Amino acid sequence: MNASSAQPTDSSARAYYSPELIAELSRERADIRSKYERLMERYVFRRYSTMKGQEYGQQGFIRRLKLMVRCVDNVFDLIPPGKTDVPSAGGVLDCTANLQAFLINAFGALDNLAWVLVYERNITRANGKPLLRQSVSLRSHEVLNCLSVDFRNAISEFESWFTYLGDFRHSLAHRIPPYIPPYAITPADESHFDDFERQKVEAQRRRDMDAYKLLDAEQMKLAFFRPVANHSWKENRKGAIAFHPQLIADFKTVEELGFKVLEELERQG
Repeated sequence: MNASSAQPTDSSARAYYSPELIAELSRERADIRSKYERLMERYVFRRYSTMKGQEYGQQGFIRRLKLMVRCVDNVFDLIPPGKTDVPSAGGVLDCTANLQAFLINAFGALDNLAWVLVYERNITRANGKPLLRQSVSLRSHEVLNCLSVDFRNAISEFESWFTYLGDFRHSLAHRIPPYIPPYAITPADESHFDDFERQKVEAQRRRDMDAYKLLDAEQMKLAFFRPVANHSWKENRKGAIAFHPQLIADFKTVEELGFKVLEELERQG
């Protein structure tokens, strides 16, 4: 991945986030666990009217939320927001795995919330038969039409976020999985970087591994790290996401939706 614009050559000036944002991200990350615990208590100690509703609330939604907290912690520990030097290949892979686990559980948490509503409000098809599995989601008209206008209006405000999350989830499950580039280079350094690559290929052909290692070390001095991720760089025209603030925002959005579902259940319960 190339940097989108030229960057200063000293690593201290290459921080992707401002010092103020790094401090804010650290505070937000530290608050994630308490947010989880507050919501967890509400779902664990709630009096459910159905065993299925209880199962999806406690064993589905809350279990996923706990995994999401762990993924956030792992990502921030593996690649701190202020990191500019190139992480190890293993660190990037581990971070990618946690990012993917977060995304799939965030999407699953939304479906768990929908199932809680379906069972606790006894939502069925018009003929009284159970809803088809593919019809159960927080965007499903068959579900939403059985709930309050206030809830439907609240859910409509999340439409663009649902679209973003669905795109990444579908890509993860069926197309190109989200990917964190191992390093970035500036446009000004591209030709120099490519020259090193050609020399490395020639060194490999000569089986001169000492020369190869020296060239590789010099080449990587041109590289730096950017905490961004994308699935398909061709499909997703909106571009990469900065994954630290996105993880925080996504967790807080799932948390907010969790409370809105509780409000809806209390409104009608």
